[in-house]
Amino acid sequence: MFNKQKNAFFSGGSVGGLTEDSLLVFLVEVLRSQRKKSFLFISKSDSLNKRICQGSKWFGWELIYYPEKDTKKTVPGFLSQYNRHRSDAIIKIATSETVCCLSTSLASKKPNINKGTKPVVFEVKVGDNIGRDSFKERILDLGYSRVDSVFKPGDTSIRGDIVDVFPVYEKEPLRISFGFKGIDSISFFNIDSQRTIRTIQAYGLWDVFGSEVELGRSLIDFITWSAIINIVKKDGLYSIVQSGSGEYINTEIVSIQREIGSKKDFLFF
Repeated sequence: MFNKQKNAFFSGGSVGGLTEDSLLVFLVEVLRSQRKKSFLFISKSDSLNKRICQGSKWFGWELIYYPEKDTKKTVPGFLSQYNRHRSDAIIKIATSETVCCLSTSLASKKPNINKGTKPVVFEVKVGDNIGRDSFKERILDLGYSRVDSVFKPGDTSIRGDIVDVFPVYEKEPLRISFGFKGIDSISFFNIDSQRTIRTIQAYGLWDVFGSEVELGRSLIDFITWSAIINIVKKDGLYSIVQSGSGEYINTEIVSIQREIGSKKDFLFF
């Protein structure tokens, strides 16, 4: 599907005349076809990026959504949702060989990623010979706040031999039960009912917090991107306009005229 357009894209060309649905399918095809490459797609619409990434899951290939923070939002839970999406994106980008990420110009240039962000800090599994207190110290070192009962992402609580942790990149909190020989069980649970949703055998905990003095990397600087590409909308249709490796191009329509040498370099559907 879209072989001609994909060949043009992977040769450094651009593609135009896309509806939102065909843009989704084309980006999924790019993700499906590439090997060990990382593409950052920049658009002006955070809502478009979110819809495209959500739609990609239906194809079994997930595009990564890196959100823009809306400072006007006052809906309870919005900040937690923003942090979850952003943390999830950082983890996937840091650990995946093949990446297709969608973001906005504002979000991609904001230097709010922890300079010390690394892959898995430590993994715990059922049967591990680690005590509750040792585990607690590791969790607090990651920046979690100790509370009486977890309510929001970033919280952790300790009750007897049970430690609850609410990772900022998860929808539900995690419960780890300790016995005499270490970890007895690991499960996700519902905050309201406190009932177990599902049990797991292992879980990797990530360092995605970082203090203010450690912040300073933007999404653009986070990894070396194979290409940074504009998604431009004009007259109701979308165009994918790419530049050289690691080069950031602005999101104005004039960038099309600058980047495309001739009509042969720009393929329309």
